[in-house]
Amino acid sequence: MGAFSMGIKLTIGNQRTYISGMQIPYGLIDEATSYFVQGYQYTKAYRRKRSDGTRAWDGKFHLFKFGDRSIPTGLVSMVIKLLKRNGYNDINLVDGRIPPNHWRLPVKLKGITLRDYQSEAVERAIHCQRGVLNMATNAGKTEVAAGIIKCLGLRTLFINHTRALMRQSQERLSYRLDQPVGIIGDGQWDEREVTVASAKLLWTRLKKEQVQELLDRCHVVFSDECHRVGSNNWWEVLMRSGAYYRFGLSGTPFKRTDGASLMLRAATGGTIYRVTNKQLVAWGYSSEATIAVYKMYSPKDLEENGVHWRHAYEHGIVRNGKRNRIICEIAEDPSEYFDEVSPDAKVIIIIKEIEHGYRLLSRCLKNGVEAEFVFGEEDTDSQTEKLDKFKSGLRVLIASNIFEQGMDIPEIDVLVNAAGYKSSIATLQRLGRGLRKREGKDRLIMVDFADFANDYLLEWSGQRLKDYKNEDAFDIEVREGY
Repeated sequence: MGAFSMGIKLTIGNQRTYISGMQIPYGLIDEATSYFVQGYQYTKAYRRKRSDGTRAWDGKFHLFKFGDRSIPTGLVSMVIKLLKRNGYNDINLVDGRIPPNHWRLPVKLKGITLRDYQSEAVERAIHCQRGVLNMATNAGKTEVAAGIIKCLGLRTLFINHTRALMRQSQERLSYRLDQPVGIIGDGQWDEREVTVASAKLLWTRLKKEQVQELLDRCHVVFSDECHRVGSNNWWEVLMRSGAYYRFGLSGTPFKRTDGASLMLRAATGGTIYRVTNKQLVAWGYSSEATIAVYKMYSPKDLEENGVHWRHAYEHGIVRNGKRNRIICEIAEDPSEYFDEVSPDAKVIIIIKEIEHGYRLLSRCLKNGVEAEFVFGEEDTDSQTEKLDKFKSGLRVLIASNIFEQGMDIPEIDVLVNAAGYKSSIATLQRLGRGLRKREGKDRLIMVDFADFANDYLLEWSGQRLKDYKNEDAFDIEVREGY
């Protein structure tokens, strides 16, 4: 393989990289750049067989295209390592991208001076041109994004997945950049030099000329909470974008368990900078935290074999009166359970099922605790009103998982994970919501449960406890429940 004519040529584009040459191991590349889609074995396409006995679909999502022999550009470094491990050392890289013209502007943001690590992240991002900024909650991902935008001075698209996050990002970026920031979504189309947009809206209108022109005009694209790029709609938007600079922002970027993290790497590239919770606590930017895990053994009838996980969740979590009682007693007077907080400490309770939220709300109100319940099906104004109420005076807020990611709520003193489940992304995102410091707050109380009543619930609890321990940054207390 030493001769150049026998080598492998990779021609790099903004979206895809094209592979050419002799004796290219296409099968090897395809195997490394594909993954089994979650639940593939239950689909008709997988079960259906052709006349020759082969399956109509192999159950995989393939990122390598045999037709034009291309891979997403974010996978180039991974494929090069793969080729070299297998003896293909004669690799010629040709960068076919055209860098956009821009001035390297000084990073001066309104209201703040970037922390040292934030400045390093900005420099690293611009040097690498694409990749994931793996930065724990409270690291200031939006400020880093503002620094990159300010430094490059190029037309930018900043993509979010919820209306609330979209509004928050618009407000923060507009303030830090000291310029109007446009918004596309939630009933508006206001495109500007820097624009915040809904991933869902861009995808639903992806074939429309208006969206295609937007994606062609923007030289910089950010994916906020980029672990969600594993969804097909966000992925398709990014692969249609012609942006030269591509960045993902998340504190949990590659923790998906369905294999779809490969799509994020394909669209943006791998991790180029990392800041952990442990570092932020040590540097004094994030609160210390005590994680109190209550052991729950009720209800007893869930121990039987054959109990479906949905039934176990409904009766072991949502309708578990003893579990809900602990939650509402903590909300009523947190100081009865934790010496570190006062009776008027602010409490957020995270749930997943709407029914669970209403059950907890009813119990809190019955106990004389003023509380509100906010969830995704509400309109943006209602969500904002309840969140503002919590920030100003309301002491207890029950929230669906729309508040797991990205929301800036430093007022939290006690955070209760009432939702359960085992997603590492959700667990760490929930925890991160409470780690923001404010005057008078140096420690967060995080409440969770070890649900022994059923094997499914116990497995999920064990995964959450493992996630907390792996952060190596917080005090963990296991307490007796019911």
